[in-house]
Amino acid sequence: MFRTVAFAIFSLALFCLPQSARATVLTSCPDCDGDLFAITFSLESDNGITSVFDVSLLADTSGNNLGLGPAHINAVAIGLNGITVQAIMDAAPNGAANWTGQGGGLSSSGAGGCDGHGAFICAQAASGFGALAPNAATASTPYVWTWDVEVADSTQGGAASVFASGADVKVNYSEFKGHHVSDTFTFGTTPRVPTPEPMTSALIGAGLISLFFLRRRISR
Repeated sequence: MFRTVAFAIFSLALFCLPQSARATVLTSCPDCDGDLFAITFSLESDNGITSVFDVSLLADTSGNNLGLGPAHINAVAIGLNGITVQAIMDAAPNGAANWTGQGGGLSSSGAGGCDGHGAFICAQAASGFGALAPNAATASTPYVWTWDVEVADSTQGGAASVFASGADVKVNYSEFKGHHVSDTFTFGTTPRVPTPEPMTSALIGAGLISLFFLRRRISR
């Protein structure tokens, strides 16, 4: 009986783990400057006309090998399988409010920021709010950029089809004009897991306390 109760409580706690507890594998590429990246998407809502997706870029810059002192990522972009969309920043290093999200890719010349052209989503940092690279802390806690992206349900192949093929990832460093990461990655899915409400957390806590007293009682 003790083992059955313990397993039930453990299963409930595991189900209620926040999304961040689920690991995403980051990989490198020939043009990644020693950084590791991953791109993910998850469905946030669908009203029957438009689907809203959370689209994320994760970056581990702990192995960045650009050299010549620290650099700062001041713009990033992800390709979306030929579909042009608008995007709003939901999360970003140093705060989403300090980054501007939009449709379109990165300029390969000049300041190298978002240029508003092409089937991409882009994010550009306000001056002084770029993401430091290398940053050893990102080995365990990667940088994350997340956009809210709206895709019409009438899109050929369905709204999620924009994530079906490999996507170009572009990253620009403010200190290195005309140089940026540009390579293809595959989208991973991140199923949305509901955050436990206070009542759920309280039930888990009560279950653990009951389990403790039950074990003491059985051991006597």
